[in-house]
Amino acid sequence: MNYSLRPATTDDVQGLVNLEYELFPENNFNEKTLTNEILQGTTWVAGAGSTLLGYCLCRMWDKTLIDILRLGVLEEVRRCGIGRHLLEAALARTEHAMLTVRKGNDPAITLYERYGFQITGSMPQCYAWVMRTTKTVASP
Repeated sequence: MNYSLRPATTDDVQGLVNLEYELFPENNFNEKTLTNEILQGTTWVAGAGSTLLGYCLCRMWDKTLIDILRLGVLEEVRRCGIGRHLLEAALARTEHAMLTVRKGNDPAITLYERYGFQITGSMPQCYAWVMRTTKTVASP
Protein backbone atom coordinates (compact mmCIF):
# COMPACT_ATOMS: atom_id res chain seq x y z
CA MET A 1 0.00 0.00 0.00
CA ASN A 2 1.33 3.40 -0.98
CA TYR A 3 0.74 6.12 1.62
CA SER A 4 2.62 8.90 3.33
CA LEU A 5 2.75 10.27 6.86
CA ARG A 6 2.78 13.97 7.60
CA PRO A 7 1.88 16.39 10.37
CA ALA A 8 -1.80 17.31 10.36
CA THR A 9 -2.94 20.85 9.70
CA THR A 10 -6.25 22.58 10.22
CA ASP A 11 -6.92 21.89 6.53
CA ASP A 12 -7.30 18.22 7.56
CA VAL A 13 -10.06 18.87 10.09
CA GLN A 14 -13.03 17.90 7.90
CA GLY A 15 -11.31 14.68 6.83
CA LEU A 16 -10.52 13.93 10.48
CA VAL A 17 -14.13 14.60 11.48
CA ASN A 18 -15.21 12.05 8.87
CA LEU A 19 -12.69 9.52 10.21
CA GLU A 20 -13.86 10.18 13.78
CA TYR A 21 -17.47 9.38 12.89
CA GLU A 22 -16.44 6.22 11.07
CA LEU A 23 -13.85 4.95 13.55
CA PHE A 24 -15.32 6.15 16.85
CA PRO A 25 -19.09 6.43 16.24
CA GLU A 26 -20.00 6.33 19.95
CA ASN A 27 -17.38 8.80 21.17
CA ASN A 28 -16.18 11.10 18.42
CA PHE A 29 -14.41 14.45 18.55
CA ASN A 30 -16.15 17.33 16.81
CA GLU A 31 -14.62 19.91 14.46
CA LYS A 32 -13.85 22.40 17.23
CA THR A 33 -12.15 19.82 19.43
CA LEU A 34 -10.07 18.46 16.54
CA THR A 35 -9.01 21.96 15.49
CA ASN A 36 -7.95 22.79 19.05
CA GLU A 37 -6.02 19.53 19.42
CA ILE A 38 -4.21 20.05 16.11
CA LEU A 39 -3.24 23.57 17.17
CA GLN A 40 -2.15 22.54 20.68
CA GLY A 41 -1.00 19.00 20.20
CA THR A 42 0.92 16.78 17.90
CA THR A 43 -1.06 15.03 15.19
CA TRP A 44 -0.03 12.93 12.20
CA VAL A 45 -2.13 11.77 9.30
CA ALA A 46 -1.56 8.92 6.89
CA GLY A 47 -2.88 9.50 3.43
CA ALA A 48 -2.91 8.26 -0.11
CA GLY A 49 -3.36 11.26 -2.37
CA SER A 50 -6.16 13.34 -0.90
CA THR A 51 -7.66 10.41 1.04
CA LEU A 52 -6.96 10.18 4.78
CA LEU A 53 -6.41 6.57 5.79
CA GLY A 54 -5.61 7.06 9.47
CA TYR A 55 -4.32 9.43 12.09
CA CYS A 56 -2.66 9.72 15.47
CA LEU A 57 -3.85 12.61 17.62
CA CYS A 58 -1.60 13.35 20.61
CA ARG A 59 -0.95 15.92 23.25
CA MET A 60 2.53 16.61 24.60
CA TRP A 61 2.83 17.25 28.32
CA ASP A 62 5.98 18.96 29.46
CA LYS A 63 8.07 17.46 26.60
CA THR A 64 8.42 14.35 28.77
CA LEU A 65 5.09 12.64 28.18
CA ILE A 66 2.93 12.16 25.12
CA ASP A 67 -0.74 11.28 25.60
CA ILE A 68 -2.04 9.42 22.58
CA LEU A 69 -5.65 10.56 22.44
CA ARG A 70 -6.56 8.78 19.22
CA LEU A 71 -4.96 6.27 16.90
CA GLY A 72 -7.24 5.09 14.15
CA VAL A 73 -6.97 3.51 10.72
CA LEU A 74 -9.74 2.79 8.23
CA GLU A 75 -10.82 -0.83 8.47
CA GLU A 76 -10.13 -1.60 4.81
CA VAL A 77 -6.44 -0.69 5.17
CA ARG A 78 -5.72 -2.15 8.60
CA ARG A 79 -2.82 -4.57 8.95
CA CYS A 80 -0.83 -2.68 6.29
CA GLY A 81 1.53 -1.04 8.80
CA ILE A 82 -0.20 2.34 8.93
CA GLY A 83 -1.08 2.14 12.63
CA ARG A 84 2.46 1.02 13.45
CA HIS A 85 3.97 3.94 11.53
CA LEU A 86 1.64 6.44 13.18
CA LEU A 87 2.51 5.04 16.62
CA GLU A 88 6.23 5.22 15.84
CA ALA A 89 5.85 8.88 14.85
CA ALA A 90 4.29 9.62 18.23
CA LEU A 91 6.82 7.60 20.24
CA ALA A 92 9.76 9.28 18.51
CA ARG A 93 8.81 12.51 20.30
CA THR A 94 9.39 11.39 23.90
CA GLU A 95 10.45 8.61 26.23
CA HIS A 96 7.15 8.39 28.09
CA ALA A 97 3.76 7.72 26.54
CA MET A 98 0.27 6.90 27.69
CA LEU A 99 -3.05 6.04 26.08
CA THR A 100 -6.41 4.46 26.69
CA VAL A 101 -7.75 1.56 24.67
CA ARG A 102 -11.09 -0.23 24.72
CA LYS A 103 -10.77 -3.48 26.66
CA GLY A 104 -12.02 -5.60 23.75
CA ASN A 105 -9.70 -4.08 21.14
CA ASP A 106 -7.21 -6.95 21.08
CA PRO A 107 -5.40 -5.96 17.84
CA ALA A 108 -4.64 -2.49 19.25
CA ILE A 109 -3.61 -3.87 22.64
CA THR A 110 -1.23 -6.31 20.92
CA LEU A 111 0.29 -3.48 18.86
CA TYR A 112 0.80 -1.32 21.95
CA GLU A 113 2.34 -4.20 23.91
CA ARG A 114 4.86 -4.73 21.08
CA TYR A 115 6.03 -1.18 21.71
CA GLY A 116 6.46 -1.68 25.45
CA PHE A 117 3.10 -0.45 26.70
CA GLN A 118 1.76 -2.10 29.81
CA ILE A 119 -1.69 -1.93 31.34
CA THR A 120 -1.42 0.31 34.39
CA GLY A 121 -5.07 0.89 35.21
CA SER A 122 -8.61 0.88 33.96
CA MET A 123 -11.40 3.32 33.32
CA PRO A 124 -14.52 1.31 34.18
CA GLN A 125 -16.88 4.09 33.05
CA CYS A 126 -15.37 3.83 29.54
CA TYR A 127 -14.65 0.08 29.56
CA ALA A 128 -11.04 0.96 28.74
CA TRP A 129 -7.51 0.13 29.82
CA VAL A 130 -4.93 2.79 30.61
CA MET A 131 -1.56 1.81 29.14
CA ARG A 132 1.87 3.41 29.63
CA THR A 133 5.39 2.98 28.46
CA THR A 134 8.29 4.61 30.27
CA LYS A 135 11.15 4.04 27.92
CA THR A 136 11.78 4.46 24.24
CA VAL A 137 11.23 1.13 22.61
CA ALA A 138 12.91 0.14 19.35
CA SER A 139 10.67 -0.92 16.51
CA PRO A 140 9.66 -4.57 16.87
